[in-house]
Amino acid sequence: MQLPLNPGRGGRNQHLALAAALCLNPEDDIYLLVAGTDGSDGVTADTGALVDNGTISRGKFQNLDPWACLRAADAGTFLEASGDLIHTGPTGTNAMDVIIGLKLSCKTSTEQLTPA
Repeated sequence: MQLPLNPGRGGRNQHLALAAALCLNPEDDIYLLVAGTDGSDGVTADTGALVDNGTISRGKFQNLDPWACLRAADAGTFLEASGDLIHTGPTGTNAMDVIIGLKLSCKTSTEQLTPA
């Protein structure tokens, strides 16, 4: 992706988090944490985001378009409006970016194996 001439707020972690949130269905019980270990993402003081199946609807409720925010490299604006932005401040380390996914629910093995 090439940045637009006047990119908005956010960095690669926020962009990835918002793009991933667009792939979640309302019934998905999935959380995705995308963050930089140094406490910043791009030229922002925000480190990333923790998104879930409600991220997109919460941002749209604030009259924001997730696709337009991605095109404008402005994921941070959307994620702040949805309440999913993470701000830790400087951590004193810069080891890597961290991506953690968590799926809370799934069919139990007894549901899958019960004969009809």
